[in-house]
Amino acid sequence: MALLMSAGVSSGEIDPGHVDLDITDYGAQITFEDGTGYWLEFRQTQNSAIRLEEVDYLETEELFLSEMEENGLTNYELYDSSELTADILESRKGTTIIERCIGFVTNGQTGDGAILNAADKNYNYISYRSIDQEYCDGTVILTYLIYNPDNNYIDDIMERYDFVISREWED
Repeated sequence: MALLMSAGVSSGEIDPGHVDLDITDYGAQITFEDGTGYWLEFRQTQNSAIRLEEVDYLETEELFLSEMEENGLTNYELYDSSELTADILESRKGTTIIERCIGFVTNGQTGDGAILNAADKNYNYISYRSIDQEYCDGTVILTYLIYNPDNNYIDDIMERYDFVISREWED
C-alpha cells in the first residue's frame, strides 16, 4: 500500500515536496522527492515475520491424508483454517471436518503459538504445550484438527495431529 503525502508552505516552514510511504507487514519505506529515504521496521511481537507462502506443507499433508484414508477415513472435507466457518461445522451432518492450521511457536517455554492462516489475526492463538515433538521460538508446525462427525458442535475436536514442518525461523 503506497501513500502520497504532501505538505503546504507557510511562513518559516520548508516545503518537503512530496513523500512516498509504502507500508508492508514488516515496516514502512519512506522515500522523499529527492530520492532519499529510509526504512522504518515495525517491531515484531506476537505477529510472525514468516510469510505463509514460504511454508511448504504439501508433502506432509499428502502423507497424512493417505494414512488417514488407509485407516478408514472416507467421508471427510479438508478446510484451511481461514476458510472454516461455524456454519460449516454446524451443518456437517456426519461428514468428518478436518481443519488445517499452519502455525509457529511464539514462546517456546510456554508452548504459545500463532496460526498463520487464521481467518482473523485477532483470534490466532494456538497452544503447542502438549505436543510430543521438540520446539522453540520460530518452529513452524502444521496442525490438523479432526472434528467429531457424530454431532454438529463447533468445538468438538476428537483428534489432533501436529507435525514440525520447518525449523528455518527458529531462534
